[in-house]
Amino acid sequence: MVVLQDIVKPYSCCPHVVVVIGKGGVGKTTVSLLLGSALARLGRTLVLSLDPAKHLAKYVGEEVVNREHEVEYNLAVRQLDIEKEVARQADQYSGMLKYLLPSLTVLNVESVVDVVKYMPGVEEEVFLRVLSDVYASRDYSFIVVDTPPTGVTLRTLYLPVLYMVWLDKLIKVRERIVSLRYVIARTMGRKVELRDKALSMLLEMRERYSSLIGLLKNPERTSYVVVATPEPLPVYEMEETVGFLEKKLGAPVKALVLNKILPDEIAREMGVEQQQKGFIEKLSSIKKPVILISYLGRPTESFEDVKKLESLVEVVG
Repeated sequence: MVVLQDIVKPYSCCPHVVVVIGKGGVGKTTVSLLLGSALARLGRTLVLSLDPAKHLAKYVGEEVVNREHEVEYNLAVRQLDIEKEVARQADQYSGMLKYLLPSLTVLNVESVVDVVKYMPGVEEEVFLRVLSDVYASRDYSFIVVDTPPTGVTLRTLYLPVLYMVWLDKLIKVRERIVSLRYVIARTMGRKVELRDKALSMLLEMRERYSSLIGLLKNPERTSYVVVATPEPLPVYEMEETVGFLEKKLGAPVKALVLNKILPDEIAREMGVEQQQKGFIEKLSSIKKPVILISYLGRPTESFEDVKKLESLVEVVG
């Protein structure tokens, strides 16, 4: 994986984050571990899996949910416990609502928060918060993020952009409310409270999401690696993902990975040799490094299997 060592450089004080994206079943966890092992030669590295399928434990043979496990020198792994993080997010919403609207306590705000746990989008919000925390780490030079399937990941990455639109509108509405309240208070000779809790929180959120958007777009802080297998749907999804990241998010993709490449003889026997070669040529035309990983001959089931793949890597483009 020399190519990634060439294009991904350590940042001076904070980790360089490598986001691994791809359709479910293409081998994102395998590729994340392979990339993590390569980057560990440059500096201390963490592979953090946000995949709800929790495949990471299978590879290392250890309990790694919400705890770090050292798999080799300079390389640690950790699996996110999504259920625990969703509960934590709901508690945070509860605290925010109680702070902003104390009167809601009589309306049993806890029942509202319980509903939040099951609302669409709450998992994406959790992934976004975890990703935001990753950038603040001081323990690693590199953090490789093994993501959920593509749709969830792209929605998560785009959330800050949507939030900025909503926050700008909410801030304008709140500023008008505060201004009107000020005028009424002065007219009636009442004491004016200059600080508005809701407006302060909205401004703080806008600053936080603006900063996160900058990090997601900054190639010195973030690299995107898109993974597919040499099949029509995964390759199509890879192309769509590259377009989304570069056009919608403004984040250039650093490398493409085509995983489970069959040897020519086997591909010929299965009647997919030309299709496989066609995909390789097609991806090479995108003008990004394309990392080809040959099929091991069986599913990868351990970190030792991942290490064996290092000798089966080829870079084209």
